[in-house]
Amino acid sequence: MSIIAFDTLETLHSTYTERVNEAVEVDDLDLVDELSREYEHELARIQRAA
Repeated sequence: MSIIAFDTLETLHSTYTERVNEAVEVDDLDLVDELSREYEHELARIQRAA
């Protein structure tokens, strides 16, 4: 995996974690589900590009 992919993966993870925590705070479980699907999609895209 390249340094760029690692930085992108690190950014994806930190952004996802922050957004999920915010959604949980307001009890928006539909948003948590949506974010989970988005995370999986973006993770697969990053892994294919690496």
